[in-house]
Amino acid sequence: MNPDRIVCPACGNSYPVPEQVSRGRGIRVRCPACGKAFRLRPLEAAEEPETPPADPTPPPVPEIPPSEPEAPVDPALLRRRARRLARALLGDLARGREKERKKALSEGTLLLIFGERLEAVWRDYRERLPQDYHEARGIFREAVNDILADGKQLF
Repeated sequence: MNPDRIVCPACGNSYPVPEQVSRGRGIRVRCPACGKAFRLRPLEAAEEPETPPADPTPPPVPEIPPSEPEAPVDPALLRRRARRLARALLGDLARGREKERKKALSEGTLLLIFGERLEAVWRDYRERLPQDYHEARGIFREAVNDILADGKQLF
């Protein structure tokens, strides 16, 4: 609430604070819009909520329990997830670039045209899989051939 304005409790209209209130005297006022009478107290005497003193000590940091070793993942499930991820990422790469992709494929410049973007997708793919997953490269290569090269074994 703006300290330079008073608000009628009945209708919500606001008005400038009368000088009598700002000089430390309380007065009774009537809202010109709705006629509601109410008392204004001096600004110095207005009740302000007490703020508790600041605690100089920071709150305790909760202890994080040691992480348990991850359970082994079913190799077939991991392979399906890796395949689905590769196809989704490469599908996003190819989406909206169909004409460019087809032209590069027919001219044999697919790697030249899509090389940088393909490397970025590869890095993203590897970051999302377990570091020791050895089948990642083959799965990714298969997806590149299926999606970017229309099933031809280019890579």
